Amino acid sequence: MGTNNLLSVTYMVWKGYTVNFGTNMCEISKAGSVIRKAENRKGLWVLDGNPVVPDPYVAHVAKASLSVWHKRLGHAMTHFVKKLLESSMVTGMELIDDSTNHADGECIACIKGKTTWNVIPKKSDVENPRRLHRIYSNVCGSFDIEGYSWSRYFVTFINGFSHYVRVKPIRSKDEASKVLKEWITRSKIETGEKANLLRTDGGGEYMGTEFQEWLRSRGMHHKVTNANTPQENRVAERLNRTILEMMRTMMHESDLPKNLWPFVIQYTQEIVNRLPTRVLSENKTSYEAFHLKKPSVKHLRIFGCRAYVHVPDDKRGKLDAKTVEGRFIGLPQNRKGYIVSDSRNLLRVYVSRDVMFVETPETSEHMTIQIDEEVPESDGSSMDIERRNSEVENSVAEDNNVGKNGTTETTVEDAPIQLHRSTRVKHTPT
Repeated sequence: MGTNNLLSVTYMVWKGYTVNFGTNMCEISKAGSVIRKAENRKGLWVLDGNPVVPDPYVAHVAKASLSVWHKRLGHAMTHFVKKLLESSMVTGMELIDDSTNHADGECIACIKGKTTWNVIPKKSDVENPRRLHRIYSNVCGSFDIEGYSWSRYFVTFINGFSHYVRVKPIRSKDEASKVLKEWITRSKIETGEKANLLRTDGGGEYMGTEFQEWLRSRGMHHKVTNANTPQENRVAERLNRTILEMMRTMMHESDLPKNLWPFVIQYTQEIVNRLPTRVLSENKTSYEAFHLKKPSVKHLRIFGCRAYVHVPDDKRGKLDAKTVEGRFIGLPQNRKGYIVSDSRNLLRVYVSRDVMFVETPETSEHMTIQIDEEVPESDGSSMDIERRNSEVENSVAEDNNVGKNGTTETTVEDAPIQLHRSTRVKHTPT
């Protein structure tokens, strides 16, 4: 419109502007929007240099549908868009139609860019009316350190009714189905109940044709969780966390070699089954709910505490020590006794019923402990020890060479250590 001090009304009209004169005020507008105002001062119309609208190409109010405003505002939630308008939090905004039926789920861009997991309830409505009605199982591993008896994984079985737990170290995942079949068969004989449902995460260890046929032949239904949704198998996943945390804590306190973790895993199951659980409303442990009798804890000892294994008379000389010092590492699964690791070679293991413990300095007196009542159910652990004994019996005599070549030789011996009698010739007194 020029930069001169004088403004031509004719020129403005020719350019498409509208000039409206009042008594004391003149308005200049274009496309329905007032852009300048002039005031009558003593017969002269003085134009205000400040524009009424900063951008002459933007109207006072922008009118659009809720869907358009939703996209203009970066695909914000529609209730936020409505709140801006209803609460007068911004200016220049107006809805041109009633879009109350518009839903966020109708926007394809939002579906592609904002979709999240559906909420999984923290509490389950699943009912377990009796023992063995529902069994949860999961395989944990592999461990970066190969455990005793060459274990790399462990498999867990949880009874849904009582949350009674059994844990078994395994060498590979394909052993899981075999171990589960053995446990179900044994539990059926112990409880007289029939297993109905098996809940797993859909891992390949339980999806084999042979195992699925075994389940069908016994009328069992196999329920599998959705992929990448461990929350649906939370019972087994939570148990894995509990066992790993307990194992890690006891291993750090005992400062024993990490490859003894299979012994710790099996000892934790004896502890977990004797602890309170929120699943049972009554004052019962998982052990009592499953076996229908109160468990004893008199045979439990501090993991890694000093233990002295008695050496029988026929395996020691008259002046030899009557005990071998070691570290308590667990309970055997098919006999009454304790598992003790030799202090001279922590990878040498003894299984004995005659053991004396020194748990703390305050209770350093000798105590002979014998198990009279309970034997943890067998899962072949002691058989593994004996089998490994036979495999390495030729290397037992080489204990003094452990570590010379940069490797630790694993040697195992059944309880107690083989001690040789004296070859001294006895003389008859004259």
